[in-house]
Amino acid sequence: MTKAPMIDFSVVSRNGVAALVGDQYIVSVAHNGGYNSVDFGAEGPNPDQHRFTYQIVKRNNYKPGKDNPYHGDYHMPRLHKFVTDAEPVEMTGNMDGQEYADRNKYPERVRIGSGHHYWRYDDDNHGDLAYSGNWLIGGNTHMQAGGWNGGVSLSGDVRHSNAYGPIPTAGAAGDSGSPMFIYDKENKKWLLNGVLQTGYPYSGRENSFQLVRKNWFYDKVYYGDTHTTFFEVGKNGHFIFTSNDNGTGTVINENASNSRLKIQTVQLFNSSLQDKAKEAVSAADGNNQYRPRLNNGENLSFIDHGKGKLTFRNNIDQGAGGLYFEGDFTVSSENNATWQGAGVHVSEDSTVTWKVNGVENDRLSKIGKGTLHVKAKGENKGSISVGDGKVILDQQADDQNKKQAFSEIGLVSGRGTVQLNDDKQFDTDKFYFGFRGGRLDLNGHSLTFKRIQNTDEGAMIVNHNATTESTVTITGSDTINNNTGDLTNKRDIAFNGWFGDKDDTKNTGRLNVNYNPLNKDNHFLLSGGTNLKGNITQEGGTLVFSGRPTPHAYNHLNRPNELGRPQGEVVIDDDWINRTFKAENFQIKGGSAVVSRNVSSIEGNWTVSNNANATFGVVPNQQNTICTRSDWTGLTTCKTVNLTDKKVIDSIPTTQINGSINLTDNATVNINGLAKLNGNVTLIDHSQFTLSNNATQIGNIKLSNHANATVDNATLNGNVNLTDSAQFSLKNSHFSHQIQGDKGTTVTLENATWTMPSDATLQNLTLNNSTVTLNSAYSASSNNAPRHRRSLETETTPTSAEHRFNTLTVNGKLRGKGTFQFTSSLFGYESDKLKLSNDAEGDYTLSVRNTGKEPVTFGQLTLVESKDNQPLSDKLKFTLENDHVDAGALRYKLVKNKGEFRLHNPIKEQELRNDLVRAEQAERTLEAKQAELTAKKQKSEAKVRLRRAVFSDPLPDQSLLNALEAKQALTTETQTSKAKKSAVKKSRERVF
Repeated sequence: MTKAPMIDFSVVSRNGVAALVGDQYIVSVAHNGGYNSVDFGAEGPNPDQHRFTYQIVKRNNYKPGKDNPYHGDYHMPRLHKFVTDAEPVEMTGNMDGQEYADRNKYPERVRIGSGHHYWRYDDDNHGDLAYSGNWLIGGNTHMQAGGWNGGVSLSGDVRHSNAYGPIPTAGAAGDSGSPMFIYDKENKKWLLNGVLQTGYPYSGRENSFQLVRKNWFYDKVYYGDTHTTFFEVGKNGHFIFTSNDNGTGTVINENASNSRLKIQTVQLFNSSLQDKAKEAVSAADGNNQYRPRLNNGENLSFIDHGKGKLTFRNNIDQGAGGLYFEGDFTVSSENNATWQGAGVHVSEDSTVTWKVNGVENDRLSKIGKGTLHVKAKGENKGSISVGDGKVILDQQADDQNKKQAFSEIGLVSGRGTVQLNDDKQFDTDKFYFGFRGGRLDLNGHSLTFKRIQNTDEGAMIVNHNATTESTVTITGSDTINNNTGDLTNKRDIAFNGWFGDKDDTKNTGRLNVNYNPLNKDNHFLLSGGTNLKGNITQEGGTLVFSGRPTPHAYNHLNRPNELGRPQGEVVIDDDWINRTFKAENFQIKGGSAVVSRNVSSIEGNWTVSNNANATFGVVPNQQNTICTRSDWTGLTTCKTVNLTDKKVIDSIPTTQINGSINLTDNATVNINGLAKLNGNVTLIDHSQFTLSNNATQIGNIKLSNHANATVDNATLNGNVNLTDSAQFSLKNSHFSHQIQGDKGTTVTLENATWTMPSDATLQNLTLNNSTVTLNSAYSASSNNAPRHRRSLETETTPTSAEHRFNTLTVNGKLRGKGTFQFTSSLFGYESDKLKLSNDAEGDYTLSVRNTGKEPVTFGQLTLVESKDNQPLSDKLKFTLENDHVDAGALRYKLVKNKGEFRLHNPIKEQELRNDLVRAEQAERTLEAKQAELTAKKQKSEAKVRLRRAVFSDPLPDQSLLNALEAKQALTTETQTSKAKKSAVKKSRERVF
């Protein structure tokens, strides 16, 4: 199907023999004389549906005649209640069947039914699957082959595709009366075109159907059941309704402007008639049962353009008759009189204030887009099903201070809203969201549920009060049993709907959700979604946020070899619906919170405290907590699952966690696997945080008061700050942001690498087969270039945040084994530095990358030094990687001198010593020959003595090397003799 959107089959009865075309009317064929009721909604025995049976009170069989020119095998039965589960489908109006062969106007056609199901094989034989009534099958139809006045014929072969698409379906035995739909391209809507009448039930080749008779329905059927309309032209009419206890009633219009309309008689439930009888039919005979007593009640319409009133003088039973209101009305009763009937329809933009109680075991059906404001007194023993519009619950207390708006309240079809005016209107155990649900508007009030009865994601609990917040509390049950029909007294319960309105324009008020289980072993699954201006609070048990399996048709066949799956509910592990959850704050004050699979995003700030724990994300190839709720039974199951199938893993999105996380009082948070935190983490009071299994955090971690954070095989894009005995561990990961540690804190690196962006100060540092790179320029340095070319290279500037060399200071203990990587500029004798205390110990490798140019002066480069001028411990050992560092044509070694670890060039230093010795010899010769230069000679001798003192130690420090350079410069200045010039010349050749 490519030329139309997917059709909504909710208007089709569950047995497939009829479709809903009016508030209490269905359409089918008259030869279906055996069915006496219909119901609507989803498949399965899920008790939360509270499936309602609508009884046929009149069949309205079509009788051909002068004014009825079509075939008699057609009827449009009336039901005893307004249908709340679905909105009636619109019907086609043209009775010329040829009209519907135009595929430019009507490009798609589908059908659905529950008749005889069978395979059609290539050899044109068939094999049975199931007989009629077991389940519904829908799909494309055959192509139109003919049309006539009142009917259409379809023809084709179910074994071959047609213009509508592949796998066409044809009606078979048991499909009579099943609906045929057609898509109206111009008006962009699906219409009911007809009901199946005949065909070849065992070949699947041809079907014919009766066109729906729209005009006949409105002119004869609907009008015939609505005999009386009350309309006061002068506005503000007051109607007094009295039952005559004989199947009739009297309505008095006190303000009638027309005296003829002052008093009118209407038809009500008539107990003197038969409860059941047989209705005449002009088609195949059958039981054709109808209900005369109920059917006697007519529909009444009240219209007022002002403020109308309707008063019941005594108990009113309208049978299958309902009340229609257009305009604002107040409906009340005298002496606590009750009302029952088909239901109440309130038109759009109208409000009916309903001050009348119902009858025990009777249901009030509320339809229409208007508002029913319930404001009676005391305990109403009747129930209500809300299918459309709004119902305001504002029941008043009686003299005994008792009140109950309804004994049971259901929201179905997704079109209705129930609004609270206080929190004592109903027993929450008696409230349910049925098929497709609706909105429960707390309106600034709060409710507590053991379990929220819900069928599907159509359930919504909202607060549309912009000034007063509301809270929903779920407690679960403290009693656990194994009764599959009891969904409340179970360890695992679920809500598959929404907290907060999915429509942001309506999401005006603050709503809080509180999970406070009576049994701390209980699990509460949220598999719908949240969109809250408010908080989610957990005070125990296990709270699970999850996506849900995509609903599929139930597999009724026990043919696992042919179908590849067992009989039963179909759950495909790689076909789930992703969910989103949003709240201002998630407050986990006890128990365990789990953000499980197929949560695409969860937004809000988290606070985890009081020994609680929270886990985000699922981990491939490991055990994970997975919870699902069965649409079929309503049961919830939580279990540990090992996700190993690649197809399943690939179908699970990475959960985006948008918000900060705060941990206190021994709390634990784990972000694992398919999860990404976009926010900061703050830990105090012995709390623990773990980022692992390829998870990601974009944000900072701040730890204090013995808190502990671990990043293990994960990505952290943010800074780490530790105070007050906190600990941070980096394992199997690379980290390139800042770590700062205050007194008493410890940083541990295990099989990890850390690249510092700037200076860092730590208290204690432990390395276990790990590397600390003190500068991000390290990887860009040129230490691996050939030695003879390095003097030609351009110096590389460090790329750290401040564009300088960095210093790592460890104020406490350094221990373990690992590598420190430095970036240096031997050209200027600058580099990253490691400052340590005399408590430092361990065995480490120093890897130094020079930025390119070789030095033009001579000196030593300090890499590791004491932070407090105390000698470093002998337990501290450093080894230079490759035993040297090259700078141009020069090669440097590591030396420990006065407790510091430095780079020096012993060969160059020896050459410098030899040059100075030769310079001294030349000066002594000059002193003997040039007596006239006594002053210069004395000065030169003093400098020679100075040089001798400098070279008294085998390894000169930086100050002595500077003195040697100064002596060289002085010797060059003299240039007064050939011998002296020759010595200076040789010295320069050696140096450069």
